[in-house]
Amino acid sequence: MLRYYLRKIIVCPATYIGAAVLCLSMILSIPTQALAEPAYLFDYVYELGFSTFFLPVAVVLPISYLRQTLRKGSTWQFPILHSTPLDYTVCGLVAAFISGVIVLLCSAGLFHLYVILFLKGPVSYNYTLFGTYYFFSRMTPQCGYLIRIGFRAVAAGMYALIAFGVSGLSPNQYICAASGFAFRIVLSVLSQTIAQGISEKYQIVFFALDPGQCDALGYFSATRDGGLIHLTIYLLVIALLTGGGFYLYVKRRLIDG
Repeated sequence: MLRYYLRKIIVCPATYIGAAVLCLSMILSIPTQALAEPAYLFDYVYELGFSTFFLPVAVVLPISYLRQTLRKGSTWQFPILHSTPLDYTVCGLVAAFISGVIVLLCSAGLFHLYVILFLKGPVSYNYTLFGTYYFFSRMTPQCGYLIRIGFRAVAAGMYALIAFGVSGLSPNQYICAASGFAFRIVLSVLSQTIAQGISEKYQIVFFALDPGQCDALGYFSATRDGGLIHLTIYLLVIALLTGGGFYLYVKRRLIDG
């Protein structure tokens, strides 16, 4: 079942369109007169550029497209005939996560290549937005750069999980594709608005609900683990919620025929 999903994702044009769109948003976010500093520019465009808003949209395109394709002509029934609702759901979650990671990694690779080939000056990895953060300061610049790409790849996979769960609630491909972006904006605004109006000692609870804090420069980046624990817990909760909803959807469809 997982191989079925992965084969579809690898040949899916939406995977590479999403990577190209995300990379383009990164390139357009590069500051003027920028030098060939891949690590610094990668951090900059994701924290301060258009990519912050394009990420939740671009990374959900493959799973949104695949789910829509499976719906056409009731083709979703064929793979499930060879699996159980639980297996179908778990494999779908894993495939959705991997699809988001693939889009992010492809876009990061294209962006890195662009910086090396087209920006002036010698290539340097010594500059970063994270030099004073405990977690990243213990690493070499190149290692920290790769770890931050990994952080964002996991966050990308998380948005793809949300789109997968929404596909069980709505057959509309556009709603599915917009779900990651809507989730990020609505929950970020809501959690930060509430946090500003309550006692400081309770603010961390609402900051933890903000998906934007899962980024490498989020609220928890200053902790000793660099926010890794927060990101892991956030991802597991999202997987349980979206997976549970999708599982109930599949069981209902089987019962109703």
